[in-house]
Amino acid sequence: LLMLYFLPGYQMVSGIADNHPSIDRIIVAFVCYFFGLFLMMGSDIQKYYTLKYRPKKLISTGFFKLTRNPNYLGEVLIYNSFAIIVNRWEFWGVLAFVYLTLFVIRMLTKDLSLRQKDGWKEYDSYM
Repeated sequence: LLMLYFLPGYQMVSGIADNHPSIDRIIVAFVCYFFGLFLMMGSDIQKYYTLKYRPKKLISTGFFKLTRNPNYLGEVLIYNSFAIIVNRWEFWGVLAFVYLTLFVIRMLTKDLSLRQKDGWKEYDSYM
């Protein structure tokens, strides 16, 4: 399944996709990629250090203040940046499938795991 993430690069190199994206598409893709990388890496760093020094505590500050899944949001922005550059329906279809199956399943599994932790009720009502 992860091989499908190579689809945009393949489409660009093979000439299937437009090899001359407009400056507007490049800027939008860059902004999506930059903010996606920032969210994904920043939330991973926050989670690592928070759990290192306060284990078994639910994180509801920083990146996690507005969303339970800033990592996934960052990934979505990164993958969308690839789709924006390529501008092909095939890759948007792949992304829709991944988002609606893998990501949703992983988010629900994560919520089931978090329910076991102290403070879940407050965390759940806050989010």
